[in-house]
Amino acid sequence: MTQDYPGNPYPNQPPAWGGAPGGQAPPPQPQQGWYGYPPAQPGYGPGGQWPPPPYPPNNNGRRRKPLVITLLASAALLVIVGIVLVIALNTGGGAKTAGAGSAGEAVKAYLEALAKGDADGALALGVAQPASKKFLTNDALKLQISKWPITNIEITEDTSKTEPGNMALVKVSANFGDHHSEGQLPVKKTNDGWKLESATINVDTMSGILGSGPATSLSILGKPLGQDTHLYVFPGYLDMKSTVPYIDVSAKPLLLESMLAGDIASTLTFDYTVNDAGHKAVNTALETWISGCLSAPETQYKCPKHNFDTPINRATAKVDGPIDLSGVTQTLVPMSMSVMTTGPARYHFTAQTTSGEQASFTSELLVSTSVSLAKDPPAVGPLR
Repeated sequence: MTQDYPGNPYPNQPPAWGGAPGGQAPPPQPQQGWYGYPPAQPGYGPGGQWPPPPYPPNNNGRRRKPLVITLLASAALLVIVGIVLVIALNTGGGAKTAGAGSAGEAVKAYLEALAKGDADGALALGVAQPASKKFLTNDALKLQISKWPITNIEITEDTSKTEPGNMALVKVSANFGDHHSEGQLPVKKTNDGWKLESATINVDTMSGILGSGPATSLSILGKPLGQDTHLYVFPGYLDMKSTVPYIDVSAKPLLLESMLAGDIASTLTFDYTVNDAGHKAVNTALETWISGCLSAPETQYKCPKHNFDTPINRATAKVDGPIDLSGVTQTLVPMSMSVMTTGPARYHFTAQTTSGEQASFTSELLVSTSVSLAKDPPAVGPLR
């Protein structure tokens, strides 16, 4: 028969250890501890003690798997972080494309990059990128700042601090060598911060219209322009020269004042003049032409007619002494490589008359022809 008693944790079940002696009801159960056993109290089972509680379930096998998975995930994360760091270090971490916190800061950072000779850093601070970097290399920039170092950079006005919006104008001044420059630069707010609309000056060279004009003989920063239709440069010294040694080139400096248009191409007026070597070469070409027209006019370009009072044997005619070209003017034809010459040329020559006598003559020839400086050496010929 099953005996129940107060405090029995299993009603309607026999006592697990035989109950109390004499069939008496056991004393009230104290507060239960782990697994229903009173902590630090004498028991009523065999030996006067409660049997030891069973060991807690061994969950070590189930707990190890999450630990292993966690360690693997951490290791994978470290590998990914390492790869990202390597890429960031090798690519500059995106710093090359970062803008600035204000429009004025962007302009100052741009000019500071130019002053240091950092062409890539300067280009990264522009929104529009040039179609050609022919004259935008570090070597070209170093040549610019070696001649005209950039100093005294000063931001005098920044509309991004006073007017809301994604566009701003920054007034800035700086010295390029001995040239003081002040300009307004358009700046644009991008996802990477403020950047210049363009970090370069875009110049239409007109070579697309005049394929044989003097613009095609230009040399910029030691490199020939050739048939390039546009010229992209940083502001500063440009070392503009002509590849034709007889022509000098000059133009107003391309500094901060030229950057207001942003990436919009502008035309630049280049002044071409015939230098001393060119004038001498033109005179030499005229002397060769006059002498040839005197003795063998069929070999020369459009010789003028000679009228002699005494008939001569042209094959024996020879210029005697220098030709006086002081009355001949030289004018470089605009947008060409030709010099127009006009005026009287005076000279002496000897020749045999048709009767066989040797005679001396004085002649004056009205010159009206062009000399091409594109030829080497220059020669009388059609306009080019």
